[in-house]
Amino acid sequence: MKRHIDEQEMAAFRRDSSIFTALFAAMIVTCVPLALLWRWWGLAAWSVLAVAAFAWSFRVERWKKKFDIQTYKEIVAFTEGKTLTEIEKAREAGKRPYQKALLAAGSGLLGAAVSLVMMWLWRRYIL
Repeated sequence: MKRHIDEQEMAAFRRDSSIFTALFAAMIVTCVPLALLWRWWGLAAWSVLAVAAFAWSFRVERWKKKFDIQTYKEIVAFTEGKTLTEIEKAREAGKRPYQKALLAAGSGLLGAAVSLVMMWLWRRYIL
């Protein structure tokens, strides 16, 4: 069954995805500078930013669940206004477990890298 993808829904998904990306990037980059500049007030401001980013992530996940798009290929096809064939959908469903494992590993590596940079900045400027 093919679902007709409305142009307004695609535009809303793109907008929400862009906002989420900007919030997530700001959340990653601003933690240490805000803490160094304003101490506890900076951490409070960062916490508000983190809550906003997580709230927006739930919004994007609702879009993904509504249109059954999980893998990168499915998301790209959706943003271009296309739908995948049943065979392509089955292939992408087979890739999902591997992509989720790689995403978890990549997130762990990114978290470790950010933590190391934060520790270096903390020791250099605070201690």
